[in-house]
Amino acid sequence: MKRGENNDYTIDYSIGQIIFTTKRLITVASRITVDFEYTDRQFTRNFFASGVQTSFLNKRVSLSVQYSREGDDKNSPIDITLSDDDKKILAAAGNDRRKASKSGVSLALPDSLGVIHGIYAQVDTVINSVPDTFYVYKPGDPSALYNVSFSFVGQGLGDYIKESLGNYSFAGINQGNYAPVIFLPMPELKQVGNVVLDLVPWDGVTLSLEYAGSLWDRNTFSTLDKDQDYGYARNIFLKIDPRKIEFGNFSLGKIGFSYKDRFIQDKFSSADRVNDIEFNRDY
Repeated sequence: MKRGENNDYTIDYSIGQIIFTTKRLITVASRITVDFEYTDRQFTRNFFASGVQTSFLNKRVSLSVQYSREGDDKNSPIDITLSDDDKKILAAAGNDRRKASKSGVSLALPDSLGVIHGIYAQVDTVINSVPDTFYVYKPGDPSALYNVSFSFVGQGLGDYIKESLGNYSFAGINQGNYAPVIFLPMPELKQVGNVVLDLVPWDGVTLSLEYAGSLWDRNTFSTLDKDQDYGYARNIFLKIDPRKIEFGNFSLGKIGFSYKDRFIQDKFSSADRVNDIEFNRDY
C-alpha cells in the first residue's frame, strides 16, 4: 500500500495511529498486521558487522561466518544526564528493569516569595493495617507541594491510573498500571555470531548445519546477571532429491526425503527478526 491522504493510509506518529482512507475498505474479514521498529535514542549507538564466505572441494563444502556488534556508549547519554547516584542504581540493578529506577517524587521549588507551588498533594494513610503514602493531583491548592513523574509499569503492577495528560489518580495497591518512579536508561550491548556449513556429500543430497550464538548485555553499567546474556540457536536441514526406486521390473516411482529441525533458546536474541510477522498464524 501507499502512504498519503490521497492514497491508502496515513500515520500519526505522535499517538502511534494508522488511519486507512476510503480507498481501503476495512471489514470484519480484513486482517491488519503492522511491522515496525523503534529506537528511544537514549545513548549514542555504534554498529559493526562483518562476514566471510568460502567454498572448497569443488563447491561441495561451503562455509560462511558472520558477526555483528551493536552497542550503546554508556558515557554518551542523549537528552539526559546520569548522576553518580543514578549510575550506582544502574550498577545494582542487573537486568531488572524495575530496579533501574528512582523515585519520581520531588519537592517543588519555591518561587521568589518562598512559596512552594506544586502539582500533587501528599496524603498519609493506612492501607491493610500498613502505613502508606499516595499523591493526589491538586494544582493550585496550597497543600500541593510536590511534583510527581509517573511511568507505565504494566497492568496490575502499579497503584495509579492515568486520567489525562499529567493527571494521575491513586487506584489502590496493584490496581493500576502507573507508578511514581522514573526509569533510568540502561545501555545495552548485543553481539551475534553465526556459522553456516553447507555440504553436498553425494549428488542429490544436501545438508545444511547452522549455529548462532548471542551475547546480549542488557545493562553495561552492571556486572550482575551475566549468566543470562548468552543464548544460542541451531538449524539443521537435510534434503535428498527424488529418485527412482525400482525392484527388477517393479517401480515405486520417485521417492525423496527432507528433514528440518530448528531450535531457538529463549535467551537467544538475533540481530534482526528471525520470523515474519505472521509466522505464528502461517505456521
